[in-house]
Amino acid sequence: MTISSLANAGGLVTSAAIVGGMNVVGFAITALTGTHLVTDLIGTGSFAISSIASLLIGHGGGTRALVSTVCITTWSIRLASFLFLRILKTKKDARLSEVFSTPFKMMLFWFASAMWGFVCLIPHSMLCFQKEEVAMRGVDWLMTSCFAAGFAIESVADWQKWIHKRSKESAHTLCRSGLWSLSRHPNYFGEILVWTALCALDASGLRSLNEILLSFLSPAFISWLLISVSGVPLAEKKMEKRFGSDEDYRLYKANTPLLVPNILKLLRK
Repeated sequence: MTISSLANAGGLVTSAAIVGGMNVVGFAITALTGTHLVTDLIGTGSFAISSIASLLIGHGGGTRALVSTVCITTWSIRLASFLFLRILKTKKDARLSEVFSTPFKMMLFWFASAMWGFVCLIPHSMLCFQKEEVAMRGVDWLMTSCFAAGFAIESVADWQKWIHKRSKESAHTLCRSGLWSLSRHPNYFGEILVWTALCALDASGLRSLNEILLSFLSPAFISWLLISVSGVPLAEKKMEKRFGSDEDYRLYKANTPLLVPNILKLLRK
């Protein structure tokens, strides 16, 4: 086994242990109490804990690893705190009521949560255990800027949707203002951009082709998850059920991109 593969093993094992361990704790809490309060706090919060631990234990990757850690931690804290504050207001997450109806379904949920964290963190986990630092270049700072753009889009979209749903005047109407006028799912677009940019940033610090190819599981997995499994399909089904007979909704659906924001609409305005 080469030094590089040993380093990769150390990074991936560290990530698997932390993310997996935190999700096991989450499963135990929900199995004992049935609460919805800790799901996003633990599942999303594990990203920050694992990324910081990988940086401190691995001692590799140099400035690039530090930048990656700051980005992941910022994203994790923002999303975990937002979702936690949201569930404190609503008390229950309708999506989880069916999922938590049996111990087996609950176990599958937490397994999927652990896989989400582990796979997304693969590039960062390997980077932090690299013994040779690759200096940051212009393209790497560009990827950092792309992360910032994705982070801003996801954050603003979440906030706009939350304000819309909390308003008595608009709570039962379709959100199609702000970023939601440019895309039907701008929050998911932002998240995909976040992990694609971070993968490109981290992969530039990896030494072998195998490492680089493995790192691209991260954006591929999150794109597949959001576009084909749990994100867009569930949201589209929910909107179709609520607003499918509404003419304004049908026009909105016909004229608004599914994922990538229509920036030209802003220019026309």
